[in-house]
Amino acid sequence: MFADLATADPGPTPLALRSALAHSKILKRRCPGPLPQDLHTVLTRLEAQVNDESVAPDDGTTLSATHPSPSGAPPSDLAAFAEARAEFAWLVKEIRAGQEAGDLAAVQTARHLAGPIYGRRLSPEDRATYTPLMREVKAWCQEQDPNTDPVLRRIRQVLAELGRAGNGLATEQLAAFLDEVSSLRRQLDRRLPVLEEVQVKRWKRQLKARTSSAPRRAAPRAADPVKAVHDPMATAPSPPDRLPIETIDKLAAIARDVLKDAARSGGSLLTWGDLRLRMAAGLPHLHPDER
Repeated sequence: MFADLATADPGPTPLALRSALAHSKILKRRCPGPLPQDLHTVLTRLEAQVNDESVAPDDGTTLSATHPSPSGAPPSDLAAFAEARAEFAWLVKEIRAGQEAGDLAAVQTARHLAGPIYGRRLSPEDRATYTPLMREVKAWCQEQDPNTDPVLRRIRQVLAELGRAGNGLATEQLAAFLDEVSSLRRQLDRRLPVLEEVQVKRWKRQLKARTSSAPRRAAPRAADPVKAVHDPMATAPSPPDRLPIETIDKLAAIARDVLKDAARSGGSLLTWGDLRLRMAAGLPHLHPDER
């Protein structure tokens, strides 16, 4: 890495220098002993060069201008927070590059290095900023792991969908997702892992709370026989050519996975016929509104 910096033509940019320093410090901590003198000398020189760049970078601004200082942090902590942020940002680039290449090993390695920085060295503000990314990368690694049971992988995908949707899901949609999880669990040849078990129980409690409160809310309306007779929505049948919302939700979850795979492999445009083929003919004819 130091040789690449020395032979860069034109010379390395301030960003390249800061990335190299962050990478060097990460690797140094993983070495079993002290660095050889030649590497120690080059690293010391690089650190001094980056510090000079941090004082007066090319654009005339300081590094802290693009990253506000953590609120209430003593001055002695600011440099440590800035160093941790630089190292973490470099690892995020490595993670994204690995994801684009579909390189699970590279992503897992970068994630393993990022974990201690995220948990112990980032400022509280930076940790809050990067929390969604850490969760996303964890889910990505679980989905890509070839040793993961396909049924368990699908359960994790459904739970991830629930987590992204949050409380915005309708009660019928939440019930459909949990029905799918229950069906998948019956296909597992082992117990559901603890983390997933906790998530399933939490969503079941939320569904129970919704359904138990629904009759009480509906009781006053049902008590009025005149409105019950004349309300056209009370007896209006579903359109005969439409699918139930539960079926639409399940099809959408499968289609989303297909589209994610297409995006990772280059983002090629898919027609409805392509989508049907990739879903193994599991996509029926859909009304335009359903599409």
